[in-house]
Amino acid sequence: METIYDKWLYVLKHLPTLTERPAALQERVFKRLFEAAEIARFTSEEKGLYEASLKSYRDLKNVIDTAFDEGKIEGMIEGEAKGKIEGMIEGEAKGKIEGKIEGKIEGKIEGKIEGKIEGKIEGKIEGKIEGKIEGKIEIALNLIKKAYLLN
Repeated sequence: METIYDKWLYVLKHLPTLTERPAALQERVFKRLFEAAEIARFTSEEKGLYEASLKSYRDLKNVIDTAFDEGKIEGMIEGEAKGKIEGMIEGEAKGKIEGKIEGKIEGKIEGKIEGKIEGKIEGKIEGKIEGKIEGKIEIALNLIKKAYLLN
């Protein structure tokens, strides 16, 4: 058997009498052909068992694939939410520090009275910003909780 054509002719002619796959027919296509021929020789009972086994395998594979995909999505959502929250907290802390430094410098330059007035204003603004950020964090956490509860 030299060409693929010769191999196919040999297989088609001798398939009913072959008990093993000849060495010359080791290509993948012939492996699949012999596997299909083996299944075709099954008795009714063997076919039923084979199909049940195949169904169980496919069901299990689908369950695993679905769980993997859902876990991936949940991980992305959780990572994004955590990143946003950490970014907001980090930005708030940095803003507070920068605001305090600027307030001290301005207070020294412009005087104690003007510094106190600006400090109070900045404190109110920071308090409002903190309140808004905390509210946003709380909303984000509630949305995450609801998303997990729905899944």
